[in-house]
Amino acid sequence: DLAATVNGVRITAVGTVASLTALLDGGAVPIKLQGGVGRSTFEFAGDAGIIPPVADGHLGADLSDMAAIATLAGTSAPELPQGFGRSNISVEGDVNWTEDRRLRLTSAALVLDDNRLTGDLLLTTAGERPNLTGTIRADQLVFFADEGAKKAAQGGGSGKKDGAAKPQGWSKESIDVSGLGAMDAAVRLNVGLLDLAGARVGPVEMTLSNDRARSVFDIANMAAYGGVVTGQFVVNGRSGLSIGGDLSASGLAMQPLLKDVAEYERLIGTGALSLRFLGAGNTMDAIMSGLSGDGSFAFTDGALIGLDLAGMLRSLDLNYVGEGQKTIFDRITASYTIEKGVLANDDLKLSGPLVSAAGAGKVAIGKRQLDYRVVPTALAKADGSGGVSVPLLITGPWHDPDFKLDLAALAKEKLGVDEEALKAELEKQKKKAEKRAKKKAAKELGVDPASGENLEDAAKRKLQDEALKGLGKLFGGD
Repeated sequence: DLAATVNGVRITAVGTVASLTALLDGGAVPIKLQGGVGRSTFEFAGDAGIIPPVADGHLGADLSDMAAIATLAGTSAPELPQGFGRSNISVEGDVNWTEDRRLRLTSAALVLDDNRLTGDLLLTTAGERPNLTGTIRADQLVFFADEGAKKAAQGGGSGKKDGAAKPQGWSKESIDVSGLGAMDAAVRLNVGLLDLAGARVGPVEMTLSNDRARSVFDIANMAAYGGVVTGQFVVNGRSGLSIGGDLSASGLAMQPLLKDVAEYERLIGTGALSLRFLGAGNTMDAIMSGLSGDGSFAFTDGALIGLDLAGMLRSLDLNYVGEGQKTIFDRITASYTIEKGVLANDDLKLSGPLVSAAGAGKVAIGKRQLDYRVVPTALAKADGSGGVSVPLLITGPWHDPDFKLDLAALAKEKLGVDEEALKAELEKQKKKAEKRAKKKAAKELGVDPASGENLEDAAKRKLQDEALKGLGKLFGGD
């Protein structure tokens, strides 16, 4: 029965040893042991020795008081993200500890917050940092759940002007991944469902490699939103935080994907895409504002919600923008580059049963703003020629953008006049119309304005003359 205080940490242990003499002579003997370090507890039953330290048996441990364990070891506890053991860490399984400081766990169960993982693991502690290898399986893993809850509390991205909560931008909550430096790892993961801040994918087959706080997820196969994703995703915590990846995907249901990832719900369809990206910063806002990369996408058999391009072109009326409106498309394709958080594209093509379109512009991912120009064509011939085209400007926040017909650009393109010339011509036509209206009114009123006299004064003068004539007749005058 042992009790001690080391570095201010309370340590307790209660155990039985089958043969103390054999244990002191360096042999492994049957042992049962229970104890605690701060609020953390452990228990072991099996064979163990102290010279050299070895063990072979069954281990159960609750390691939630990482602060006490770290203090005992003379270090500081890592700040673990949600899902990685921020509030709860426990482990149970068959353990084998060898004199070369290798800990093997078989039939192991590891609990990290609400995540439960099982597998066979080997932890080597002889190097600069512990190194974990093996295979891990889980029915469900949830990471950064508080971030996902925050997005849900912001009200999603419906784009409705009904007083509902609107997205407030990317989170500026600090992301601490210093815990990634606690150990190196090369682990194969098989997960039924993976939830990353509300983005849900699975089943997942991947390999996690962590080397000096740089984690690389090599995705062999990941089912996501009805499709499949492959590629590589990197979280680098060596100096601050950076996130990057090189991903390919096909068969994705775009509306639920964009809703979970970017709070955007205006695109329905099936998507295939490629994406290379890199972002750095200690908050999601900083990462998205500094994002760089490139890629391409193709969407098929879907609709753009909140915009009826064909109806708008037929009437030149922006009332075809808003709730209840949509544009059906067969295919949308585009390539893009990303620099300093701004996505730029100049080759968007849309084809549909009633309308086709070409587009170019920018999407400020960091600020969640649109500055895009689309030139839709409706009622085109079978060969794609002819039809009615009017440029459309889409600007403003992506959850509630503004739409405006670019009539000035249309005049320049069709009539060969620029915006200033168009304004001058409109003013000229306005004056001509006013002059015609005055002549018509003068004729109907029977007045002839004198030089420098406006129509109103001429009408008053005529009324006065008519009144004087009437008074003259009344009093017998001429």
